[in-house]
Parts: sequence; C-alpha cells; structure tokens
Amino acid sequence: MPIKFRRPKSLAAVLSFKLVSFAIPFLLIGIVLHRIEYISGKVFFALLGVGFLLAILAIICGLIAYVSLWRVAAKGGVKATLSILIAFLLFSPIAFTIWQNYPIPRISDVSTDIKNRPEYVKIAKIRQAEEFQPPKWGKEQIEIHKASYPELRPRFYDISVEETAKAILAVSKARGWKLYNPPSFAREKELDDTTTSLLNNVQTASENDDEALDQPIEEGEELMIEGTWKSLVAGFKNDVAIRLIDENERTRVDIRSSARLGRLDFKANAKEIQNFLTLLDKQVLNFSHTNPE
Repeated sequence: MPIKFRRPKSLAAVLSFKLVSFAIPFLLIGIVLHRIEYISGKVFFALLGVGFLLAILAIICGLIAYVSLWRVAAKGGVKATLSILIAFLLFSPIAFTIWQNYPIPRISDVSTDIKNRPEYVKIAKIRQAEEFQPPKWGKEQIEIHKASYPELRPRFYDISVEETAKAILAVSKARGWKLYNPPSFAREKELDDTTTSLLNNVQTASENDDEALDQPIEEGEELMIEGTWKSLVAGFKNDVAIRLIDENERTRVDIRSSARLGRLDFKANAKEIQNFLTLLDKQVLNFSHTNPE
C-alpha cells in the first residue's frame, strides 16, 4: 500500500501574511488621517513605526518560512513570497526618496538669506502652541546650508513691493500655500495663463480671513508674509516666511521654508523654494510685460 505524504503547512508563512496584512492599514490610515489633520505628527510617526515594524517582522517570518519549505517541503511558499514582496513594496517610497536625494543634508530649515533669515512671527506662536522646538541654527548648520543649497539666492525685481506681493500671492495660491497675513492690496491678482499651465492643476489654497497688512511700503521698509504648505502625500506641514524689501526702485525677495516636525526634510523645503521662485520669475516677467511704464 503506497504511503501518502502530507506536506505540513508553514506557520511562519501564515504569520508573515497576517503581519503584512496588518501593516498596510496602519500605514494607509496613518497617511490619510495625518493628511486631513485628524492626528498630530507625533501620532503619525508612531503609526508609521508600528506599520514598518510589522513589515519587517513579515519579512523575517517569510524568510523563516523559506527554511521550512526547503527542509520539510512545507506549504506556504506563495504566501511567504507575496508577504515579502508586499513588505518591500511598503518600504519602496522611503527607499526611493533616500536614493533620489542622497546625500541628505541634516537641516530642515532653509532660506535664500542665511545670514539674516526672515523671522517667523505668527508662525512662531503656532509652533509654540504645538510645543515644537525649532532646530538649532548655528555655524554648523550655516556651513551645511552653503554646501548643500548654493543655488538658493535672493530675487531682485524691477517692480514695486506692492506689485511683487500681488505676484507672490498668485503663485502661493496656485501652489496650495495657506497664507496667514496676505496684504489686502495683493489679494485680487490672478495667475496668467502661462504660469497656470505650469502648475498642472495644483490644489489652490483656502481663503484667508486674517487681518490685512495695509500700511504703505516706503523705501528700505519690509513687508512680511507668512504661510504654510503641505507635502503632497503625507501632508507634512512646512512653514514659510517671505520678506519683501524696497531697495531704491526695485524689490528684494527672500524666502525661508522649514519643516514643522523633524530634523530632516529630504530637500523638500529647498525644492519648494526653487519651484516657487521659478514660477514667481515667470509671473513677474508677465506682470512687467502687461503693465509697461
């Protein structure tokens, strides 16, 4: 009578699949809730940590399952393989971001003027209320900034502060920035068609009802505009301060952008400043052409 061999089921393969199945909702729910501002950044990082820990354990269990498959021809090869692939897929966005931005500067506060950065006023109060400790800014951070972002420079435009502010408001609205104190004289400026097409339907910012800054700008005086923008996927908040200075019939523009949470930003703030200034250049150029003296 022939002996029928029954292949045992690999418990490690089953556990691996269950672990990665739990990891997915932890990560997705965390991203969604943080994006809609239902949970804080600290809670979000906690959910990410649990999700990625489950993914790591799923990979380990999957590898253990392979051993049992090899030794006793156990069942579960498909589940183990699928679990490992899904777990690696969960890590792929972070791995790609690190690869794309390597080396990653150890600063998350960047500016076009590193010697005299635009200061936060309203945002400073928000950060204080959220018990956010601003990152250290000293000689070491300045040297890292110089080496990592030499392209971040002030802009100088041959138009008035008021006209520049209108262009800034238009671009910031199209980029999805929420401004806390936009000057009322700049609120009606709209983007030209050329700049709008470059934005690829980026979500517009919500209307701001804060008190306007209506004081006339004299030569040498400053106009400060503060705001916040979010990262595309997880909705990480980054604060911005824009300083406009009237310099003898031209306007100097400096922008500072910094992460609300964390010491690393994977170059996100520098890229946002560069993208913003590129669009601002186009908007100011169009403004100059359509409003000749």
